[in-house]
Parts: sequence; structure tokens; C-alpha cells
Amino acid sequence: MPSKRWMLLIVLMLGAMIASGCAISRDTMMAYDEAKDAFQKATLAGAKNRAPCEYATAEAYLAHADHEVAERDELSGHLGSAIKIIKEKPL
Repeated sequence: MPSKRWMLLIVLMLGAMIASGCAISRDTMMAYDEAKDAFQKATLAGAKNRAPCEYATAEAYLAHADHEVAERDELSGHLGSAIKIIKEKPL
């Protein structure tokens, strides 16, 4: 019986560790939302025609950030980099 209890405890601990590692902080989500807003404003301002290379770069990084948010993967470090580039490029 004790071995089953230990196995259950280990499984519960692993589940908790996985669940805690698969979350995005509120600050990161706020930065992501700000980056999306900045991209939308740049789109409305005509950045696609005025700076097509920078716009395309920001658009690609926005797609990457969308994927990272959907996967809830903040720990890879790519999400923060993508947010920074999205904010800088089209502006």
C-alpha cells in the first residue's frame, strides 16, 4: 500500500509542476496585448506601405507570439523577444 501512496503523490507533484510551468504571467500578457495594439495601430497608419520590410518582420513575430501564447509557453524566452520586436518594428 505505501508504494501506491508514493506513486500517487509523485504523480500529483508532477502534475502540479507541469501545470505551474505552463502559464503566462500577467505582465507578459499585458505586454503581448500592448504589442498587438501597437501592431494594429501601425497597420491602420499604413505601415505596410511605408515600411514593408519592418511591417513583415513584425507580422511574422506577431504570428510567433500568437503561437507561443496559444501554447502557454513563456519559458522558452521567444515570447519576450517577439513582443519586443513587434513593438519596435512597425513603428
